[in-house]
Amino acid sequence: MKPPRKTVGKAGTQGTKPLPDGVGIAVRPFPIHLLNARPFPKKAVTSPESFHDLGEILTPEQMAAKVPPGGRWEEMTLAAAAAKALAALVGSGPRQAFPHLDTYAALDAGLARLRDHALAGDASAFAWLGLILRHAVADFHEIASKHPATAAAWGKKQNTLPALVGRNPGHNSDLEGAFALFHLGEASPYRVNSEPRRGGRAPNASTPANALAASLCEHLNAHRPPGFVIRDCRPPVPGWVKLASTLDELSSKTAGRWAEAAVELLRSNFENDAELVKFCGLGDVREPETTNGVSPQISAIKTRLLRAIRGLAAKT
Repeated sequence: MKPPRKTVGKAGTQGTKPLPDGVGIAVRPFPIHLLNARPFPKKAVTSPESFHDLGEILTPEQMAAKVPPGGRWEEMTLAAAAAKALAALVGSGPRQAFPHLDTYAALDAGLARLRDHALAGDASAFAWLGLILRHAVADFHEIASKHPATAAAWGKKQNTLPALVGRNPGHNSDLEGAFALFHLGEASPYRVNSEPRRGGRAPNASTPANALAASLCEHLNAHRPPGFVIRDCRPPVPGWVKLASTLDELSSKTAGRWAEAAVELLRSNFENDAELVKFCGLGDVREPETTNGVSPQISAIKTRLLRAIRGLAAKT
C-alpha cells in the first residue's frame, strides 16, 4: 500500500500576516517609470524654481462629472474610492515593490494638486496646503530628534532643510541645532553647501546658469536609481532617463557626464533646438548674424551648463 500523498501548499501563503483593517484593495507594483520619469518643464528653463505642472485643474464636481469606463462616477463614490485606495497604500507601504514608494507618489500628487489650485488663486487650497505642510514639518523634526542617526544619514546629502521659522528671532534659536542634528550638506555633491575656499567664495546658485544647472542636476538625481528604471520601462525609453540611470555621484570627476545628461534632459522637452534656443537665454552669442542655424547657440548652452555644473560640483 502506497503512503498517502503529501499535499504541498502554494508558495508564499504560509506565515503571511493579514492586512490592516480597512484595507480592501490589493496593491500592485506601480510602473517605476511612470513615477519617476517626469519631463523637465519648459517653464523651468526661464524660471528654474518652477514646479512640475500636472496639467488641467479640475474641481471635485468636474472630476465626478467625468464618465469612467464603467459608467458615471458620483462625487461621494469618487471620494470614497480615493480614500480606500490611499488606505491600501499607507497600510501596505512595506509590502510595495520599493517600500513606501507608491504611498509617496500618491501623497506627492495630492500635495501637487493643492499647489496647483493655490497657484490658480484658490485661497482654501492655499490654507490647507499651509496647514498640512506645517504639521508635516513639525512631525519631521520630532521624528528626527528621536532618531538622530536616521536624520543625519538623510541630511548629509541634502542641500536644504524643511524648517518652521517664526517672525520672532527667539523662535529660530533652534535652527542651528537642526542643521547640526541633520548634518546638513556634509556629504552634499553641491559645493554651495561647503565652506568657501580661503580668499574665495561658494558659487552663487541664483545666477541663471547655476540655477538652471542645479535644477537639471536635481531632476537627474531623482531619476538616478540604477537598473530597475530601465528594466521596468517600456520602449521607447527617453535618452535622458538612460543617461540618468547610469550616473555616479556628482563630483568634479563626473561633472562632464552629468552635463551631457543635463543637455539631453533639456533638449527632450522641446520640438527642436531652435525652440530650445528661444526659451533658454544661455544660448546668447556675440555674433547674432551667424548663418549656421542655431549651432553656435547650442554650443554656448552646452559650454555654460558644463562650466556651471563643474562649479557647483564638490571638489572630490
